[in-house]
Amino acid sequence: MVITSIVVNGDEISLTYSVPDGSPAMHAKIAYSGRYEFRIWNDSASSWTFALAHPGPGCDRYASCGAFSYCDNREAVPTCKCLDGFEPNWTTTTSGGCVRKEPLRCGEEDNFVILKDVKTPAMPVFVRNRSFDGCTMECLSNCSCTGYAYTNLSNAISGGDQSRCLMWFGELLDIGKYQQGQITGDDLYLRLPGSTDEISMTYSIPDGSLGMRTRLSYAGRYELSIWNSSLSAWTVLDAFPRRGCDQYAYCGPFSYCDSTERVPICKCLEGFEPNGTSTSRGCARKEKLRCGDGDHFVTLTNVKTPATPIFVRNRSLDGCVAECHGNCSCTAYAYANLSNAISGGDQSRCLLWFGELVDIGKYEPIIGEDLYLRLAGSTSSGCDHYASCGPFNYCDVTEDVPKCKCPDGFEPNGTSTSAGCVRKEPLKCGEKDHFVTLKDMKMPAMPVFVGNRSFDGCAAECLSNCSCTAYAYANLTETISGGDQLRCSLWFDELMDMGKYVLITSDHLYLRLPGSTAKPLYPGDTLISAGGDFALGFFSPPRSNNKSLYIGIWYNQLPVPERAVVWVANRDSPVTIPSAQLAITNSSELVLSDAAGRTLWTAANNTTAGAVAVLLSSGNLILRDSNGTEKWQSFDHLSDTILPTMKVFLQYKGQPATRFFAWKGPDDPSTGDFSGGVDPDSNLQFLIWNGTVPYFRTAVFNDASLSGITYQSNTTTTIFSQAFVASGDEFYYTYRVSDESPYARAMLDYTGKLKFLSWNNDTSSWSVIITQGGSADCDLYASCGPFGYCDNTAPVRTCRCLDGFELVDGGNSSRGCQRKEELNCGTKPYFVPLPGMKVPDKFTRIWNTSFDQCAAECTANCSCIAYAYANMSNYGRTTDTSRCLVWTGNLIDMGKEDFQENLYLRLAGSSVQKKSNLLKILLPIISCALLVALVALVWICRYRAALCWHSGYMSHEYAMEGAFSVKSDTYSFGVLLLEIVSGLKISSPQLIIDFPNLIVYVSLRSHNTVLNLFAEDTVLLKICELPIKNCFPVFKAWNLWKDGKIEDLVDSSMKDNCPFDEVSRCVHIGLLCVQDSPDYRPLMSAVVFMLENKTTPLPVPKQPVYFARRDATHVQSTDNRVFSVNGMSLTALEGR
Repeated sequence: MVITSIVVNGDEISLTYSVPDGSPAMHAKIAYSGRYEFRIWNDSASSWTFALAHPGPGCDRYASCGAFSYCDNREAVPTCKCLDGFEPNWTTTTSGGCVRKEPLRCGEEDNFVILKDVKTPAMPVFVRNRSFDGCTMECLSNCSCTGYAYTNLSNAISGGDQSRCLMWFGELLDIGKYQQGQITGDDLYLRLPGSTDEISMTYSIPDGSLGMRTRLSYAGRYELSIWNSSLSAWTVLDAFPRRGCDQYAYCGPFSYCDSTERVPICKCLEGFEPNGTSTSRGCARKEKLRCGDGDHFVTLTNVKTPATPIFVRNRSLDGCVAECHGNCSCTAYAYANLSNAISGGDQSRCLLWFGELVDIGKYEPIIGEDLYLRLAGSTSSGCDHYASCGPFNYCDVTEDVPKCKCPDGFEPNGTSTSAGCVRKEPLKCGEKDHFVTLKDMKMPAMPVFVGNRSFDGCAAECLSNCSCTAYAYANLTETISGGDQLRCSLWFDELMDMGKYVLITSDHLYLRLPGSTAKPLYPGDTLISAGGDFALGFFSPPRSNNKSLYIGIWYNQLPVPERAVVWVANRDSPVTIPSAQLAITNSSELVLSDAAGRTLWTAANNTTAGAVAVLLSSGNLILRDSNGTEKWQSFDHLSDTILPTMKVFLQYKGQPATRFFAWKGPDDPSTGDFSGGVDPDSNLQFLIWNGTVPYFRTAVFNDASLSGITYQSNTTTTIFSQAFVASGDEFYYTYRVSDESPYARAMLDYTGKLKFLSWNNDTSSWSVIITQGGSADCDLYASCGPFGYCDNTAPVRTCRCLDGFELVDGGNSSRGCQRKEELNCGTKPYFVPLPGMKVPDKFTRIWNTSFDQCAAECTANCSCIAYAYANMSNYGRTTDTSRCLVWTGNLIDMGKEDFQENLYLRLAGSSVQKKSNLLKILLPIISCALLVALVALVWICRYRAALCWHSGYMSHEYAMEGAFSVKSDTYSFGVLLLEIVSGLKISSPQLIIDFPNLIVYVSLRSHNTVLNLFAEDTVLLKICELPIKNCFPVFKAWNLWKDGKIEDLVDSSMKDNCPFDEVSRCVHIGLLCVQDSPDYRPLMSAVVFMLENKTTPLPVPKQPVYFARRDATHVQSTDNRVFSVNGMSLTALEGR
């Protein structure tokens, strides 16, 4: 080893080298040929050996390649090549060098590209006492500067100016690139013209929005303004710079301006401390960087990144990380994918910073980005810094104390974790190597990207190259717009800097291992999936006297009593003698056989020898051939359970729809009587059969039924999302759960019940989220007979007849219902909407229709007795998203549920009920009443504000402060709605008499308690002193709604004539309208929509407050209130 150093001694600067004791003799000399030679004595040859000699052969002589060209000594024959952005200027000789493809445009955004590890050009200009940023700015500000390089010589020079800023002007000569180990070069920053492609930033606003503009004000501030029509002037929404330290580099290096504070102030970055008493001096490191000694990076979230970054093009995130990690001068980096902002071209944006970081900021609500800052040494994160675990090792940050772990097939390489891991068995290329899945890993550093590959193509690319040790694949359609959206990453040789995290969602890494040497699986053995979630092995039903053995898959990490078996191979062929094995035969069949040699179950893959069996982290057992192609999977052969990501086929290469079968009993895995699957006749509903007879039917699929389901326990949330997928000749149903969800499964139990279950960590047991079917009441298939429906909204499920029908047999509802009046095809048809219905079975679907066309189709056909329409945008089968269903025979298997859909039923004209739907009464009557009331009230209130408040119809923000908005109308509507339902006037003088137990209703201890709440505000006290009873109907409605006792509020004249679910919905909407803050009230257009559409979910109203203190803090208004000019004074309000 040779140690070279530069010595500064006064005016003397010298270069010297030294060698360790015991090294052979060596010397450097200039030979007669003009070569600089470094020689080492070779004892075995008794002669001098050249360790280094320059110039080498070919173009390695001074400036032999001409200007803007370099000699590439890495080639077998050193060759002249042009720098990036240049093209050859030679014909017969390379000494002519290269010329720019495009001239520089000084002042038009010239940029610099990095030429890494090169011998820098001859004749630099040495600029002293410059930081990296200072060196960069020195070159940027001079149009004649064609390149620069920077190095900190603290390791080579002791004392004095340790910076080395080199700049070049004009042509660049005598540049070279060498093999690793020959010459260690520098990074050269080469000036190139800015892109001629136009890159612009623009913004747009929706039609109908108020005018907006941006401008640079005379004060030098960038302002975003919106037109205020009430003031006829521009209102500034935001402006930069803001107050205080929000000016360029005000806080100095390694400091940031925190504009989230009330008064923006300078703060030091993490790992730094103030550098003196002046904020302009910035901050200094608490600990000096130790390049190569475990420097790590911390994340500064949501910040304005520093000034003067170096932009490195065409880098993935991993490539950007590696670029900064591998350069000790890199102090920070940031990365973004600009697919949402830039269309086409290089959409990556890798920014690197060298030296000091200046002009960093933090704002709200401006969204910044993540800056990764280099700090010295290790942190409490243990092994979580670059490559600390060594090759083929990964840092498991999911542990309480992060630790290094070897992946499957590897073992520690000694006692030091930094030495990494080594293979337990060498690879046997061409001899059945296979890949195991490491789930949710931080990918290793330095991948090789292969473009335009499918997943199978990526796997084949790695399999076909014996040097490929791992691969990963991702489809980036959700993050990249246009171009190659497939990302196939390959790794060769050692894998470095892998990790496993809890909250970070990463990719799957497919790791190459030698061909399977696995022995057959015997009772007591298990095959564990990657990640450990599932296990494959032999089991006996735990509570059964039958000790027969089955091969199954179960949850591996749950307590033994709760390890639900999700798949059984030999459910109808159990092992009845003590010994058995599961093995892959020479013909690549997965075979279960007993000790007597009898084959009990086989999974054939119809392929050549060399197959391996792998249990995936999804719970899917697959049989994979030697090329990595999956030939068989357990997910295609269902038992009684559907797992997330499993495909329930409706159509697969012409085969019938998939069914799954319940166990015969709680401890008997054999095939039971009940089966479940999607209805093969329609593909629009799910059925459970008892044998061959329909037993239970779900509602017909629509967008509402295919939407997500959220289940909340004390500590966890499970989100189910369902989908139908059409892909080539496949059409299937599947569901997924969110990544952070606990275990989840759907299963058909032996009683015919379909259950969705989620693991509950609080109780260490399975929680049933949804149960369908298997009940002994009217919800079973067609149990209410023709034209009858099961009312699931009643306290006790009951069979009822449709409107216009009556029971055939009063003592037996299963015989169904009959029309009160027969249809007459010659008369005008009448259709009545039946809301909240599970529509009947045995329908016909009409394709490509609108709602009106669907209604017309049924109206024109006398045989059509009902129709229903829905949108199917979540149904992946076809571009036709309409779902028009018509019925021409008996209507069977109907139900009434919350949030189902409308069924339009044909009735004879005279049998149509004369009473109207409550909502149909409310909408026109209230609209008219509201219009008249509001006109009168507004006119009166211009002069008598007290009357408005005491009448109770005006919102308190108008009555008390004169603040009027479109939400004031909503408040008045809500009061009228509650009055109509309850039969009470808001200011009725008999309220106190009629309702003596008001304390219970309003949840207040006494009338005085209410007054005491406002005792500090005399104006509010005057308002509330006498007419506090105005609040009681709303308080009463709130408390009865909250306690589920809406029926106690309804006027007696309505109870017998109006459906309870409609009354309850009206109260719910009324409470939404009278919420204290106008920001929480819906618009009137939304109110009408909620009244007309019963399936629309309603938000939960907030408890009415009404009398908020005037200095209370409200959420920022979003409804552009206009303050009325009516001369009203709060001090004029008097109790009446």
